[in-house]
Amino acid sequence: LDFNYKVRAGELTIISGAPGVGKSEFLDAIVVGLAKNEGWRFAMCSFENPPEEHLNKLAAKIVGKPGWITRGNTQMSDDEWLEAVSFLGKHIYWIRAEDEAPTIEWCLNTATACVQRYPDVRGLVLDPYNEFEHQRENGVHTETQYVSKMLGHIKRWCALHGVHVWLVAHPAKMRRNPDGIYPIPE
Repeated sequence: LDFNYKVRAGELTIISGAPGVGKSEFLDAIVVGLAKNEGWRFAMCSFENPPEEHLNKLAAKIVGKPGWITRGNTQMSDDEWLEAVSFLGKHIYWIRAEDEAPTIEWCLNTATACVQRYPDVRGLVLDPYNEFEHQRENGVHTETQYVSKMLGHIKRWCALHGVHVWLVAHPAKMRRNPDGIYPIPE
C-alpha cells in the first residue's frame, strides 16, 4: 500500500494515538523534514518537553545522531550541534506561556503576531491539546459543542494566515486490552 500525507498551508491536521506511541516525536520529524527539505518555518507552542530538551531532540533529528552518548558511542559533535541549533534558530519560533496554562485563543493570537513579524512562517504546532486551558463560553453546553467551535476557529485561522496547524490530541487515560495492547483511540 502506498500512503501519502500531504501537508498544505492553510489546513489543520490532528494527531492522536495511544499513550507512548510517539505522537510528538512523529510531528517533530515532520517539522524537521519540512524545514530541511522545503524551507518551512514554524511557530512552536509545545509543552511536551522543556524548550532546551525539545531543541536537543530536534537537533538530533537534523544531524541523525543523538546529543548524548549511546551504547554504540555515536554522538553528534559540538560543531554538528551548533550547526543544527543555528538552523533551528532560523526555522523555529517558540511560543511559550511560563506562568499559567494558555488558552488556544492566546496561542493563536501569539501565533498571529509571529506570522505578522515573520511572514515566512508556514506551520504552527499546538502540542498537546490537554495542556491548554479550556473555558466554555455561555451557550456552549457540551464538550462536543466546545471542541467543534474551537476546531472551526483554528481552521479559520489556518485559512486566513495560510499556515498549516498540527494539533496533538492525547486521548483520555486508556486501559490496555487483555493482550496488553491499547485499543484504537476514539
